[in-house]
Amino acid sequence: MKSRMILLTLVGCSMSFASFGECKVDQGSFTLSTHMVQKAVEGSEDEQVRKAFANDNCIITKGWQKGGDIPENLPAKAEHITVKVPGYSTCYIFDHPDLFGVFKTVCS
Repeated sequence: MKSRMILLTLVGCSMSFASFGECKVDQGSFTLSTHMVQKAVEGSEDEQVRKAFANDNCIITKGWQKGGDIPENLPAKAEHITVKVPGYSTCYIFDHPDLFGVFKTVCS
């Protein structure tokens, strides 16, 4: 029993040092679930997007939407959010993560 308590204490301490990132949300952007949008950015398949998220260096310019300015090789009706990473790119993160919780991301 003592070993379990020590383990839980260690796990609790290590979790308290975890850093959680966040993207700013553009004032013109409307989203029904900001939490889910942030989770999609955090789970992006693009490493630069994940780094920007961890460093609070990204801006969600459009919430969940269909159509719009998305690359030609993707379906126009695919639901996505638009994220700007300063100094890198504008990225489109698509709904429905894969089995590992990774969200398809295309940056232009």
